Amino acid sequence: MAEYEFAHVSKAEKIKILAAKLVLGLFIAYECYLLAIGADDLSSRLAALGSIGIFTFAYINVMQVKSEFIQLFEPPYFKHGLEFMVAGVLLKVGSWVV
Repeated sequence: MAEYEFAHVSKAEKIKILAAKLVLGLFIAYECYLLAIGADDLSSRLAALGSIGIFTFAYINVMQVKSEFIQLFEPPYFKHGLEFMVAGVLLKVGSWVV
C-alpha cells in the first residue's frame, strides 16, 4: 500500500514543532553550560551528560515529525536515537551512585 503525505502543514502545528525544537535546543545548551562551567563534582557532570543524551533523543524524535506534533505519540513510538536515551538514563543512574 502506498502512503500519502500531505504537503500542507497548519501554522499552529508549525509553531508547536518549532517551539519544541527551540525548548529542547535551549535545554541542551543549558546542560552543556553546566557540564563545561557549572559542574564541580563527578556526580553533577554525569547528571548533565545524561540530560544531554536524553534531550538529544527527544530532539531527534521531534525532527522526525512531518506534519502534526501528535505523530510523536503514535506507534512506532520514539524509534530514532534510542541509544542516546539508554546512555542518558544509565549516566543519570550512575550520577546517583557516584
